[in-house]
Amino acid sequence: MCGATDDRLQLSEAGGETWSLYVAGDCVYDRPPTPSTIGESLADHVASNDVSILNLEAPIPADDSIPKAGPRKESHPDVPALLAETGFDTVTLANNHTMDHGLGGLSNTVDACAAAGLDTLGVGTDITDALTPQYRTVNGTEIAIVNACEREFGVATEREPGTAWIGHPDAPRVIERANDRADAVILIAHGGVEFVPLPPTQWQRRLRRLSDAGADLVVAHHPHVPQGWERHEGTPIFYSLGNFLFNHTARPKAEWGLSLEISFDGPTPASARLLLTEETDAGVDLLDDESRREERLAHLHRLSGIIADPDEYAAHWQEIATRIFNQRYSGWLRRAAGGNPVALVRQPRQHLTQDGLWDGDARQDELLTLLNVVRNSSHRSVMETALAVETGTVPDLRTPEVERRVRELLSWTEDQAVYDRPSLIERTANGLLDRFSDR
Repeated sequence: MCGATDDRLQLSEAGGETWSLYVAGDCVYDRPPTPSTIGESLADHVASNDVSILNLEAPIPADDSIPKAGPRKESHPDVPALLAETGFDTVTLANNHTMDHGLGGLSNTVDACAAAGLDTLGVGTDITDALTPQYRTVNGTEIAIVNACEREFGVATEREPGTAWIGHPDAPRVIERANDRADAVILIAHGGVEFVPLPPTQWQRRLRRLSDAGADLVVAHHPHVPQGWERHEGTPIFYSLGNFLFNHTARPKAEWGLSLEISFDGPTPASARLLLTEETDAGVDLLDDESRREERLAHLHRLSGIIADPDEYAAHWQEIATRIFNQRYSGWLRRAAGGNPVALVRQPRQHLTQDGLWDGDARQDELLTLLNVVRNSSHRSVMETALAVETGTVPDLRTPEVERRVRELLSWTEDQAVYDRPSLIERTANGLLDRFSDR
C-alpha cells in the first residue's frame, strides 16, 4: 500500500531487481537545444537506467505535409542528439504529430534519430511494419516494446506508411505473439483526451484488452497532463505521463509532468518510482519544491483512487465528458455543421443538399475537424457519453459531490471558467426560444 504522497509504488510481490526502465512523456522542442535544456539531476536518472524511452512528439520538418486538423508541430534537428547525449536510447513515434510534415518529415526524423544512435519504433512502411515490436535482451531478460497510437491523421494502412494504429485488428495479435517470444512485453501507447484529469472509459477498456493480450506493463501519454494509474489483473497501466519537454504549449498547467523509473525482477515489473518534472524557460528538470511535489503526488494518488473504483470512475467520467463536450466539442460540431443547428431545424432542406454547408475558406478545416472528432475513439467517447447523459438514454451517475470534485480536478488541467457554461440542452432550448419567441 502507498500513502497519499508516496513516490514509490510496489507493483508486485517480486522482490529482486535485474534491470530497470525509464519512461518519459511527450517531447516537442523547436529551439536549438543546449546542454542544460535537460537538467543535470534529471539527466542522471535517464542515464542510470538500462532502457530509457521518450515520446518524440514532432518530426524534423520537411517541405511536405498531409491533410489534417489541428496544429503542425516540429522538432529542431539537434533534438535527437540532445536526447541521446542525455541517456535516452529509444524514442517512440506513434503519435498524432509524427506525420505533420508528411513522408519527408518522417524520413528526416528516423534518419536524425539513427544518426544520433536512437532506436525508433511505432512507424513503418505499412501497418504491419509500424506495429512490429522492438526486441532486446537486458541482463538476461528478453523484452519486447510495442508502440501504437489512436487514429488521427497519418496512421499506417495495409498500403500506406505512417504510425502504428492501436485500434487496428492486428494490434492484440501483435501483443500475443510478442508475449509468446519475449519474457516481458511493454506497451507504450498514445491516446486519450487532452487536458483532462482522467482517461475516457473506452481508453481504459482498450488498454486493458491489450494488457489481457499479454502486455506486462502499459504506459501512455498524449493528454499533456499527468493522470493516474491502476493494476489490471496484475498489469500496471499508467494512463498519462503528461509533458516532458514541450515548448509549444502556453498552458501553465501543462508545465509539469511525470516520468517513471520501473524496476523489473526478470519479466515482472516489481516497483515504480514517480519522478515529477517541471519545465521552465531554460528547459526541464526534476521538480525540487517539496511542498508542490507532495501536493502533486497527492493529486495523482487521488486520481488513481477514482480509477480504482468503477462506480466513482464512471460517474466522474460522465461529469468530465459533459463539461468538455459543452466547452469544446459542441463548438467544433456547430462550426462543422454550418454553425447554426437551429437553422437546420427551421430549414430542413439543408438535410438533403450540401448547399449552404461548409462554404468559404474554412471548409476544408471544418471537414477535417469533423472527420477527426467522429473517427478518433477518445473524441467519440466524449461525445457519446455526454449526449447519452444529457438526453437521458443512460443512467445519470453524477451527484453534487461528483460535480464538486470534478470542478476541483479540472482546475489542475484547465482554466475553470471555461467549464462554467450551461448544458448543451439548455443552450439549444434557449436558442430555440429566442428565435421563435417573436413569431
